[in-house]
Amino acid sequence: MTRGAVHWHFKNKEGLLFAIGAQAQERFSREVADLSHLGYRAHLDAVADAAIAIFARLEDDRRHKGLLRMVLRSDILARDRGDGVESAYRKNLHDALLSAFEAVEKNGALRSGWTAAAAAQMTAAFICGLIAEWALDESLEFAPAADIVREMLGSLLAQD
Repeated sequence: MTRGAVHWHFKNKEGLLFAIGAQAQERFSREVADLSHLGYRAHLDAVADAAIAIFARLEDDRRHKGLLRMVLRSDILARDRGDGVESAYRKNLHDALLSAFEAVEKNGALRSGWTAAAAAQMTAAFICGLIAEWALDESLEFAPAADIVREMLGSLLAQD
């Protein structure tokens, strides 16, 4: 691929980075969005499985750290400039989680005091925070996060 071909498709380097980040996160969104056939507990198990699968894929190829650092920096700079050119990965993650939590809420299974929107926002922040910490910290590993993700999601369910 020639250098000009890349610039033809993307406005700038940030656009290319945001596209790469969105593509990496697309599988998670697809998996979470396709949960309509599951019961509400299975919804949250599938969300946890999808998040844990992302963590495993990231750890399998350490080159992702450098790419994620660039995406994080670019996203912060774009947001600060206010030019509307920022990545969609956080919004896509939130939207996918919102869909899952709406199904849980519809079944009356969301913990008292929580809304689907609040649960989705908190869970997206938690997952994005883990990924950002992993990208910035050489010693952080995702393996222990699997149990924490499951416990955190389980804590959002109404008590039986």
